[in-house]
Amino acid sequence: MSRAGERPGSGGSVDKDQVEVTIWGIKPGAQGSSVILADSANGRVLQIIIGIPEALSILFRLNNQSFGRPMTHDLFASTFEAVGAVVDSVTINDLQDGTFFARIGVTTPAGERIIDARPSDAIAIAIRTGARIYVAESVMAEAAYAAPGGLEEQDEDLFEEVTGADEESEIDGEAPSEDEMRKFRSILRDAGLE
Repeated sequence: MSRAGERPGSGGSVDKDQVEVTIWGIKPGAQGSSVILADSANGRVLQIIIGIPEALSILFRLNNQSFGRPMTHDLFASTFEAVGAVVDSVTINDLQDGTFFARIGVTTPAGERIIDARPSDAIAIAIRTGARIYVAESVMAEAAYAAPGGLEEQDEDLFEEVTGADEESEIDGEAPSEDEMRKFRSILRDAGLE
């Protein structure tokens, strides 16, 4: 576990300036899915390539959909709550050789703690706990780009793009169909996660 202000695997400090971001969307791509984080104040977006299971975990939560059994990120959120810990924030705090690093800020009965994490896991936990998401300004300066056409709300059916599911599942707020669940479970089994 790194101390606050230190990046994983080094003794150097991280830029203290950070910006709050929101999840703009999940996009499939040739190299894997990406989570797109939006810095609305400055009109920038940051794309982080993540695995399909993590993308689906984030996407399902964004769409208020769930499974009969808790997924790993649900388990972590429940565990934090059970031990009296509060997830305060997550921060994408470093970028080294094309790899993003993150940390989760937690207040526990024993005091404040910083936990190193992959950005995808940190974001998935943040949306389950209501924690704010930040990116170090140094990371934004290096990797973010101006949002094409502004930061209007996405009009695409991202759930359909990632899973191939029927468009009405997301629009109507209905639970996924059995066929959609089978497709998702198949993805999890192929990835060795179920």
